[in-house]
Amino acid sequence: MKKMLLSALVLGSAVTLTACDKVEEVKAQATETAAQVKDTVTEKTAEATNAISETVTDSTKSVSEKVEDVKNTVVEKAVEAKDAAVEKAVEAKDAAVATVMGAKDAAMDKVVEAKDAAMDKAVEAKDAAVEKAVEAKDAAMDKVADVKDAAVEKAVEAKDAAMDKVADVKDAAMDKATDAQDAVKKATEMKDAVETGIKAIDATK
Repeated sequence: MKKMLLSALVLGSAVTLTACDKVEEVKAQATETAAQVKDTVTEKTAEATNAISETVTDSTKSVSEKVEDVKNTVVEKAVEAKDAAVEKAVEAKDAAVATVMGAKDAAMDKVVEAKDAAMDKAVEAKDAAVEKAVEAKDAAMDKVADVKDAAVEKAVEAKDAAMDKVADVKDAAMDKATDAQDAVKKATEMKDAVETGIKAIDATK
């Protein structure tokens, strides 16, 4: 989020600097156009002055013709100067409008770029979060499987150990029973031997 805010701030600064550059460019063009208009008016005025001087010094025409020529020349030069000034003003206006429109389009492009970059960052962050959640889920499932397998293994081991104990007890009991049978047999044999001995003694009396 901090990186996204920083990127937006940097882009905003870039847009501001671009707009300032465009304003300076418009001011420079306006200044240049004003200078051109001034030069044009000065040039036309000088031409009118020269024409007047030439007309006054021309002795082959009458005074009335001179006056008429001077008037016509002055009017003509004034119209030319006015037309040139208007043309320069229109050119300056068109240049200023084009520059402002260029600055506006550049600013809009920067805004769109910033928005697209922010959207890309948001999508990347979402994808990263989903990936982390999937990894955590898989890790938890693996842990559960490990615990289950360990529990099953322990249960099998306990069952086998219990079965071994039962078998040992059973074998020991069988051994004890066999020993008891042998003891009974021996006791019976001893009893029979004693009875036989007694009978033999009685027979000798």
